[in-house]
Amino acid sequence: MTFYAAGLSADATGTVLEVDVSNDATVDYYLTYSDLVSGYSICVDDGTVVAYDYQSPVSTGTYETRYVVTIDIKPGSYPNSINPNEEGLLPVAILGSATFNVETINPSTIMIGSVALATRGSAKAPKLAFSYEDVNGDGYVDMMVFFSVQELETAGIFDTDPVLLTLTGQLSDGTPITGTDSVRIVPP
Repeated sequence: MTFYAAGLSADATGTVLEVDVSNDATVDYYLTYSDLVSGYSICVDDGTVVAYDYQSPVSTGTYETRYVVTIDIKPGSYPNSINPNEEGLLPVAILGSATFNVETINPSTIMIGSVALATRGSAKAPKLAFSYEDVNGDGYVDMMVFFSVQELETAGIFDTDPVLLTLTGQLSDGTPITGTDSVRIVPP
């Protein structure tokens, strides 16, 4: 069992833990530190998380700090409709804020599932498809990233229902990031 915590500190009260029961890198459920959830509570101690059923430990795992980012697929549209048979790029905004500078993200680590950022430019000197701009008009710089719709389709990213796309990556200091948004699949 692996636990992921966003911004965990010595006083973790209120911290949301993402729990991966099967250790397959997918979040099975979320728990809030010190809350009783179905008779369980969470105790964090120096990188180890112990789930207690009242007073008896029932499982132990490790956690890593994972920064949860806000993403917006196809900014400015809702629902986020995608025809998986179309050619082209899927735009995804990673939103900056007063407390998060998107320019600290390492662009080469950004993925949706097993699909990396699309490239643009010549075949001899391809560049990752991303830019910085204020997408939502809040005064903070956002990061626009682009993925090949066909690569996402080939990788089976659109095969779940509902379709939730989870973006992952790392900050320049190696801290993992994750963000999720939904899409609606439309027929060809």
